[in-house]
Amino acid sequence: MRLKRELFSVVNPKLKYASAGEEVKLISEHGDVWIVDGENGKRFSVRRDELTDLDEEVKQEAAPVAAAPIKTNNRGPVAKAKAAHIIQKSLF
Repeated sequence: MRLKRELFSVVNPKLKYASAGEEVKLISEHGDVWIVDGENGKRFSVRRDELTDLDEEVKQEAAPVAAAPIKTNNRGPVAKAKAAHIIQKSLF
């Protein structure tokens, strides 16, 4: 996916998240707002309509993936270490 326009921070307008045409990777979807990872490693939110090639790439990512087998532990429960008792002093 690529961005259609440059994106800047709302809090700090001088902070540029990504340039127009930059390749981004989808991290998660929340309705029309998507969290993406830019080429520079910054994660930021972007509206769905500000990205290109949505239909083709979403269909490719939605392909079914074989689930990994569940690993089991046959050794039983693990004992927890006892924490040291802390005596808290009065603040006043």
